[in-house]
Amino acid sequence: MECGDAFPEAAGWSLEYLRPFEGRGLYRLSENGHAAQHPESMLRVLDRVVDADVLQGYEKHTLQEVLDALVGANVVMAQDPRFQRLYGIAIQ
Repeated sequence: MECGDAFPEAAGWSLEYLRPFEGRGLYRLSENGHAAQHPESMLRVLDRVVDADVLQGYEKHTLQEVLDALVGANVVMAQDPRFQRLYGIAIQ
């Protein structure tokens, strides 16, 4: 996920291969700054890799931080059904 300005293209190319992950994956996504720089692409990635059944409790705060960064970059994101599903997972 460290692909700089090429993140939207990399995200688009990789979507069909992405699966829900556990562990530090969300932390890496939160640290790379792509949520603020490329909110739509980040939302598409999160929609693929976040699964409530796999997400660990400690990762929910990290997910919420990433989602807050998305809304900070583009307030309209809060109305997106994908965002709402993910935020619901984050605050459970």
